[in-house]
Amino acid sequence: MVSETKRTDLDRRQLAPALGLREFWYPAILDKKVGKKPIRLQMLGEELCFFRNEQGEVSALSDICPHRGASLSQGDCHFKGTVACPYHGWVFNGQGECISVLSEGPNSHIPGKVQARKYPTLTLKGMVFVWMGESEPAPIKEDVPEEFFEKDSQILYRIADWPVDWRVALENSMDSHVYYVHRDSILMFARGPLDPYGRSPRIRPVFVGNGFNVIWGDLEAQGNPRRSWGFRDYFNILRGKLAYQDTHEGLGRWPKSKWRLLLNWVFVPANKRRWSRPLTTTNPLWGAGHHLPGMFRTDMRTHMYTRMCVPISEGTTRIV
Repeated sequence: MVSETKRTDLDRRQLAPALGLREFWYPAILDKKVGKKPIRLQMLGEELCFFRNEQGEVSALSDICPHRGASLSQGDCHFKGTVACPYHGWVFNGQGECISVLSEGPNSHIPGKVQARKYPTLTLKGMVFVWMGESEPAPIKEDVPEEFFEKDSQILYRIADWPVDWRVALENSMDSHVYYVHRDSILMFARGPLDPYGRSPRIRPVFVGNGFNVIWGDLEAQGNPRRSWGFRDYFNILRGKLAYQDTHEGLGRWPKSKWRLLLNWVFVPANKRRWSRPLTTTNPLWGAGHHLPGMFRTDMRTHMYTRMCVPISEGTTRIV
């Protein structure tokens, strides 16, 4: 049994901060979600308040009012381009400057002397990105994939909060669980029993130096030729002339039945067309794999799948 101390020493995920890497741009919120009311969002353990500035663009301030610590997002946007604290009515603009104090009137001496923390923001393809660092923002093209800057690219979003550490969520993106947990999903059925190169839709982990890589199922070693696959091969698998199932000693075969193939043979033409397409991107900076600060990408030939893991707090992650 490995002790907890030893286990921590062996867990390289602990080398990354529990609340994420700060000097980066992160996706925060869809632009269309920010309307007439301020919105609170937690990122990297910090509370942010989002609202629209005088130019109609989304700005982000610390949600903690510098006066008495009230939540700005519980206030109102009484005047265009501003947010007012719900406690004493301190009004802040998109730059974080206090420009009025409603509880003291127009003659208050506070405006111009108080500043709420401002987080730099940029909106790309409908997504508001926030610079979470303390230093001057880096060029956003260093942290955000190239398609966000391409005029004709189309980006679809799905955002969900997971009750898991961001480091685990990122690691999970390259993991053999996909071929078991999601084995009955449409995507797995669409892959067919073998990919266009004759490889099994299962992977084996291979440790390489300070991490691991994967190899595809070794059904070629069971007698399957490495070539393109078609309808005839389904019948050869069912007749036992081609390998499809693994044999687990003392247990049996997996998948248990070859008849599940009947559920996916219709996907063969589309699957072959998809994998005959060129890569979506040939840019090594934004190809498949892991990218800082917490991103995983895989090239599906018809599109790029990107998972961005944004720490919310210790143990919770926003998946974009």
